[in-house]
Amino acid sequence: MDLSQYLQNGADAPAEAGQQLSKEEYAAMKKQEREEVWAEVDAKAQEVFRDGESLKGFLNFMSQCKPQKAANLLLLYGQNPETRQGYVITKAYDISQIRTKQPEPPEPKPIQMLMGALLKNTETKISIADHLPEHVQAQYIPRERTIFVRNGMSEEVTFHAINRELACASMDAHDGTYSRKEVAPQAFCAAYVMAEKYGVDNSGFDFNKICEMQGYGNKEPQELRAFIGNVKNAVYSISRHINRNLGQLEQEFMADEFAVSEGMKGKVPKAEEPAEKSQKQRGGKSKKQAER
Repeated sequence: MDLSQYLQNGADAPAEAGQQLSKEEYAAMKKQEREEVWAEVDAKAQEVFRDGESLKGFLNFMSQCKPQKAANLLLLYGQNPETRQGYVITKAYDISQIRTKQPEPPEPKPIQMLMGALLKNTETKISIADHLPEHVQAQYIPRERTIFVRNGMSEEVTFHAINRELACASMDAHDGTYSRKEVAPQAFCAAYVMAEKYGVDNSGFDFNKICEMQGYGNKEPQELRAFIGNVKNAVYSISRHINRNLGQLEQEFMADEFAVSEGMKGKVPKAEEPAEKSQKQRGGKSKKQAER
């Protein structure tokens, strides 16, 4: 029996050990890998803002992903736009690589249920405004920390407008530096992602102006990543609020249409009464039998 096919020759061990990298070489290798990864992330950030369709494609991807860092989203989107899972900047496991049945997307909720979950127990006060200026659907006023909403709009438009303003409110640090002009583009993108995430019609969104404001991707990558990070943070904040309220609705008591009946064993048959007793209960006296 030749053990060499099962065990490595001990004489080769020192040679393999000698091939290991030193600490300095290993650190240099990992530094190069990090630089390559960040270069890939920055390139993808610039590509995302190339035009409106590119930005829309990335936002659609964001709506389907689990919460994670903006750099991870860009990296995963560059590697495979169909990826739906990821955690850190590393070689990620892709759920699409498994051969089992892929998880089915959840059924979209009715818009009425989504509106109820959106408006319930919000951190920022939401109030109906009767005299908003023309072309103003809703607006967050930082001084009052309140979102004023026009009444009478369609459910879809109301959903988009409130999500946009909740995103604005989430980017208000309450330190006097809030600027609607700066946060409005991110809030607009966040409202689109929320609609895509929950299956609400979002065909009315146009991102060409936002891409123009970002220089069609020619701005510094760090600035573009910060833009995406603000969108991501606003989306995750609002979606946590909606999901929490949707969960409460599903846990409320409701009539059970599939209640189990007692069945035949649960019913005790009524015993037959003696004939004489039955006659007395009907008010008549029992007749005496004739004497023989």
